[in-house]
Amino acid sequence: MGIAHRTFALKVVKTLCEGEINEFALKSLCGSARDNKGNLIAAPVSIPDALAIFDKCVEWKPREVKRHDIFGHDRQNNRDIGGNIGSCLSDAILPAIRADDLGAELTAKWIAALADGSVESLVQTAPELALKFPERKEDAISFVRRGLAGRSDVAVYSAALAVNRFIKYHAAETVAFPMVLSADIVAICSARRDPGLLMALGTARRLLDANLVSQEDRSRLVEALELLLPETDYDDWDDRDPRTRTLSLIRQHCVQLAQALKKRGASGKVVDDWLLTGATDPVPEVRFALSRQMGG
Repeated sequence: MGIAHRTFALKVVKTLCEGEINEFALKSLCGSARDNKGNLIAAPVSIPDALAIFDKCVEWKPREVKRHDIFGHDRQNNRDIGGNIGSCLSDAILPAIRADDLGAELTAKWIAALADGSVESLVQTAPELALKFPERKEDAISFVRRGLAGRSDVAVYSAALAVNRFIKYHAAETVAFPMVLSADIVAICSARRDPGLLMALGTARRLLDANLVSQEDRSRLVEALELLLPETDYDDWDDRDPRTRTLSLIRQHCVQLAQALKKRGASGKVVDDWLLTGATDPVPEVRFALSRQMGG
């Protein structure tokens, strides 16, 4: 074992196993499960250590916020840790653990933590629950649907990531994709609902690419694009709108979604209008949306 691996084992793995859970260790362990192209790889963690970290994470609860938390330290700590537990477990820890390794007690803790919902990012692990315990698939779907219907960015973002993981499992033929989740994603796009619109548009494109959107829902996506075209027009946009920071990204995703719909046989003025708009948009991430998509 080289110096880098020994340092990682001491500063990250041992900290999470024996010390207090912290944001930086969670991010480091999660990052170790991806190569330099962003593809998932095996994290450098043993099964006993993975089980110890998993146990601590599913038992973690947000701190009770003090009434005089003047500088917001407790709230920020809850966001920093709670927002990173799901990705760390789903990317780095659970792939290192077999169903038999978990045992009945730890599995029960996992399901109870998902049901509790106080750590919103934990829903990212729901597809792994369905993968490791097929008899719990309906529970996993229910947890994801609750997240998609949530009112916080973390809840909806994490649930959308879970949908994307279900897409990958479906492609690998390990877990059949739950089509009700496709309908839920389309519903967010159709309602143009925030939080969640940006992630839903991107997820809808991936669902289309995987041929996991019904014909009826494809029509609903076209209708959503028709409404979003004038709603996101720069000339009529109110800069005080809180969605201003994601406006160009929403338009980028709309262009990509229009292209995905066209590939699946959708046609009509709104699809062509979005593709034309994308080609002439003054903002680079929108103008080069399709080339970025092909490159990524």
